[in-house]
Amino acid sequence: MNIKKPYGAHHNCLRPALCYVLGVMKGDAYLRKQEYHPSRKAEVLYGARCKHYEKLSKWLVALDATDKEFVLKFAEMLEKVIRRPDHRRNDVALNIRTLKKENRKILYRYSRGVTFFAKWLNTLTTSEIHDIILENPAWFLRGFYDSEGNLYLKGWRANIFIYNTSLDSINLANECLNKLNIKHQVAIARPAGTKVKLPNAKLLITKTTLYAIRISGHANVSCFVHLVGSYIPRKSPLPYPNCDCPICTLLRSQKVVAKNECL
Repeated sequence: MNIKKPYGAHHNCLRPALCYVLGVMKGDAYLRKQEYHPSRKAEVLYGARCKHYEKLSKWLVALDATDKEFVLKFAEMLEKVIRRPDHRRNDVALNIRTLKKENRKILYRYSRGVTFFAKWLNTLTTSEIHDIILENPAWFLRGFYDSEGNLYLKGWRANIFIYNTSLDSINLANECLNKLNIKHQVAIARPAGTKVKLPNAKLLITKTTLYAIRISGHANVSCFVHLVGSYIPRKSPLPYPNCDCPICTLLRSQKVVAKNECL
């Protein structure tokens, strides 16, 4: 079966954006197929014309997150992957809404480009996806970290954790980190059957094992921050302490200028 590839799969310059999207989809983002049934009048019309009716369906990309920067950046990367740059942008297929009670931003994106992307992605084998990701491991890790990662700061020390219940996703991230020569540890953060206390004081017994990747140590965290980074400000410790690289020096000077302007 000949499946049309999305725009980003044809061009090597857009492979980083594709790897970022795949990294986010290993975490909070997901694809969903929606099917629609015809009305009774439409069924009669199709039957009168002796045509076989197939269910109407469309694919939807959704992302549920609390960081607006993350949602907007994912929408931008997704646009690069599924659409040609010369297409019109005045469609209403991009919808971002905020849940005020929980302060969550939800992105919904559906179009013909998403349908092409979903069908193409479903035709790929695990090894083919694996090869695409290993071409740009830093971009996949950035999307995976933005979706599933956390940064813990204690004084000048920083620890980076990436959590996920899928062992395949953890192994893929582990391989990407090894390719970038970033030292880390993989461990079980919470085994299946653990009792977890929810905010409403109820107890929940977990059904799946939660795995974690830990990156600690000044050299390892600094290497991850500079090679991978993050689009979410609260997850990026740059400028990194005791680092005189051009990136950290520039960011440190910008913070000083902004502070003096406030005074």
